[in-house]
Amino acid sequence: MAKFKEQKRSVIEKNERAMSDANMQGERRASEAQSVKSMIDSILAESRDDETREQVQMMEQQYRDAFREAHRDEVETSINYAKENLEQNKSDIADERSRTERSINRIGDMRGVTDLGRSEARSAESNLQRSADEFRNMESTTENIEAEQESRAQNTLNRINSIFG
Repeated sequence: MAKFKEQKRSVIEKNERAMSDANMQGERRASEAQSVKSMIDSILAESRDDETREQVQMMEQQYRDAFREAHRDEVETSINYAKENLEQNKSDIADERSRTERSINRIGDMRGVTDLGRSEARSAESNLQRSADEFRNMESTTENIEAEQESRAQNTLNRINSIFG
């Protein structure tokens, strides 16, 4: 069972890193967008020619679209892929937790049958309960990671959207 837990923890860590890396890329893009928008605003502030202003405004729309598309491609796609992996992993963990909890119940039933081996049964039951708690914690950790990373991605997209209006 330890190998199963190690493997599942590894999946959680790997996908958390992937989500975090994608979000860092999105945050870099948002900083780039802020710089580009500042340059565009300075051009618009200096220009008096309607044709130039119109060209710059069209360019601004193209940049806005490009940054949104980059966010979708570089952040959202990676986040969604990692989330799918985490969801499958969480499902596997939940299944194993459920099997472990059923085993705990069966051990409790066995203790009621005879007084022989009760201390061993209590020990096994205690060990399995710790294992079930570890599985529950892994599920909770996964949910927290998903929520935090999705929120981070959404905040970055909101920042990009607010930069370009």
